[in-house]
Amino acid sequence: MAHPEKMFRGEKTKAFVFSALLFLILQNAHAVRVFYYDAALYWDLARPEVITDFPDTIRGYFFPLLLAPVRWLGDMFPDSRMPYRIASAIAYGYLLAVFLPDFYTRIFGGIPGFARRVLPSILVAVLFPGLILYPLSDLPAFLLLAGAIWQLEKARTGDIGWQRLAALCIAGILLGGAYNSRTIYLFPALLVALFFLFFLFRTPGGGFPRAGALAALAAGLLAVSLPQMLINKKHHDSYSPAVISGQGLFADQLRWGISVQKYGTTINPKAPGPGMFYLDRAGMKLLAGSGADRDNDWSIRKYAGLVLANPADFLGIYSRHIVSGLDVRDGEMYVKRYKSSRHALSILNFLVIFFGAWTFFTVWPMGETGHGASAFRPVWLAAILAPVVAIIPGAIETRFFLPFHLLVYCALASGWNWKQARARISASPAPFFACLLGVAALYFAIALTAQAGLEYVFQR
Repeated sequence: MAHPEKMFRGEKTKAFVFSALLFLILQNAHAVRVFYYDAALYWDLARPEVITDFPDTIRGYFFPLLLAPVRWLGDMFPDSRMPYRIASAIAYGYLLAVFLPDFYTRIFGGIPGFARRVLPSILVAVLFPGLILYPLSDLPAFLLLAGAIWQLEKARTGDIGWQRLAALCIAGILLGGAYNSRTIYLFPALLVALFFLFFLFRTPGGGFPRAGALAALAAGLLAVSLPQMLINKKHHDSYSPAVISGQGLFADQLRWGISVQKYGTTINPKAPGPGMFYLDRAGMKLLAGSGADRDNDWSIRKYAGLVLANPADFLGIYSRHIVSGLDVRDGEMYVKRYKSSRHALSILNFLVIFFGAWTFFTVWPMGETGHGASAFRPVWLAAILAPVVAIIPGAIETRFFLPFHLLVYCALASGWNWKQARARISASPAPFFACLLGVAALYFAIALTAQAGLEYVFQR
């Protein structure tokens, strides 16, 4: 009989090969030869001559830096996208089939297995193929955050002092890289950093030499921040480590979020325009009635005042944002069939979300999943969902809800047990199906209303 450790390693290798081949087939099926909009911008920023002389841009440098090797190789091929297709298939094949399942089971618990490892890759290929096909920062930023949490857990539970400090330094690099790649990851970065400080100073000794631990984490954050500081000094005469986008832009995003439930992009040349705006008629009425749509001095403070003056209206707006953000119909990112409602994909996505969330919360007490979980999983859960929660008031795309989707994919893959699920449902079938049908009715009522509000021209 094979040694369990060798079997486990073989399982990971098979899952990696399967996922990499799946993504290569996906790339070949779509044969993307042109990158559009955000993807094109990231691809352009990854050029070696740009990386060494970064332009004045609201984008951070870290994700283009990760892309730079395949961008450089692309100039040597007749099809310049070929190195990206191969590299993304291999990288995401490993990260989604090996790293992500290991991360999830380490933090939340779970059952290993080949089929369980490849399920997240399959669901991403079906529901979010554009994140593999195009160089977009959403998936890398999430994986950087997950890597930072993994390293913090490694530092917390490790035995050898220098290895723990090295893990903290790496965590700082990954945490800073996640924020620099997507600025909304400032919120989980701050949450993780604050928790680390709390843990360090509330626990006797924190398990670390405090000064060394702080220095190690700070060194990693500084390593990522220094290039951004030099970019900001050149263009903004400031040594700030922040990705500078300005309060005005953020405020405009919040105002836009009042009147648009979500937006997308189509690349179909027959479409009236590239922008797909799912308008919120109630939000537009609220904006017009308050005069905020014509306010040239609009600010975050004025937005907060409008929210406080109309709490019920904004509760409805945010609820519609959540459902619209979760309703995956445009996972290609750059939609070709712009007139297609894609109800079948929406129904599949809903079922995955419902049963994934149900699985997650039914196994939350643990003891049923075969592997233990981190003692700090509530904190890590909050960090994972922080980018999603933070983006809800603003102008959203479906891909902004990716952390939640990946969480339920992993919950379904690592925690689902047919026997236990059947027993739970059989024990209380009426409440379960009433809950399923009630949630589905509310979800699709909002989702279909959003679909009815689709327009291709929107005057902000």
